[in-house]
Amino acid sequence: MTEAQADLIRLLAWLGGFLLLASAIGFVLSRRATTGDAAGAIENLNARIKAWWVMVLAIGLALLWGLTGVVLMF
Repeated sequence: MTEAQADLIRLLAWLGGFLLLASAIGFVLSRRATTGDAAGAIENLNARIKAWWVMVLAIGLALLWGLTGVVLMF
């Protein structure tokens, strides 16, 4: 494994960790939100976090597959 690949895996691990933390916070907030406005805002937040999961996963897999994966993704 090259140093660049190790750096990429490390970066993806950090992003995954931050997304796990954000998902946990969103889950807790969704359980605590009682009013309509707050519940709507938390639902929007959780939808955005889920979208980030998809983006990080797609880009991460493409980068891990190298040039072919990046070309296919774009």
